[in-house]
Amino acid sequence: MERAEARKLQPHFIAAFFLEAFQQLGGTIRQREPKRYEITHVPAVIRQGDRGEPILRRYERICFEKSLITVPGKPPAEFICPGHPLLDAVLDLTLDRHRDLLRQGAILVDEDDPSEEVRALVYLEHSIQDGSIGRDGRRVVSRRMQYVELREERNENGEERRESSSLTPHSSLLTPHSSFLIPHSSLLPTG
Repeated sequence: MERAEARKLQPHFIAAFFLEAFQQLGGTIRQREPKRYEITHVPAVIRQGDRGEPILRRYERICFEKSLITVPGKPPAEFICPGHPLLDAVLDLTLDRHRDLLRQGAILVDEDDPSEEVRALVYLEHSIQDGSIGRDGRRVVSRRMQYVELREERNENGEERRESSSLTPHSSLLTPHSSFLIPHSSLLPTG
């Protein structure tokens, strides 16, 4: 049941990322119907590059959920999902522009947790490839991301235990908010 719920949220996260990143790259987008948008300008920087299918200068309608592709009395929408050249271009450009910042890491603040305990949230990505070789290398048939929360272990005297670190599956979501994303290097002493 949890996995089914998580999959339902995916279009929401794709939409939230795309809408913000597309506008940051100079694109013009407006909501026309609930969860359906019109793109009136796709910047040249997004249209450039070899991504297989061409990226248009404008899209009459786009959506992020399959059920919204056709709405009675409205123009059909382009379904923006992983693998669509427009989303791929926006993702690639965003990664290119912010790669150095992403490599520094971030501090996430859980506003609902009053403790001052330091924890580390680590993500692990693993994939399974089959024997087929395409133009981009081996074909990935399964890719997963898992999150692990690392906490400092202490004994009953409050002393740090040295034997092993605690690996606790991440159970609560930390909601990153742009004002709480702080590059790691900014926290290091400067002198």
